[in-house]
Amino acid sequence: MQDVDRIIIIIISANSSSGTYIGVMHNLDF
Repeated sequence: MQDVDRIIIIIISANSSSGTYIGVMHNLDF
């Protein structure tokens, strides 16, 4: 499930410049 969450975050970050930073922080939580 964690891998799926990361993929979703990557997709979101690809659609939003601000999402990139959120994606990095989210990955650090794992």
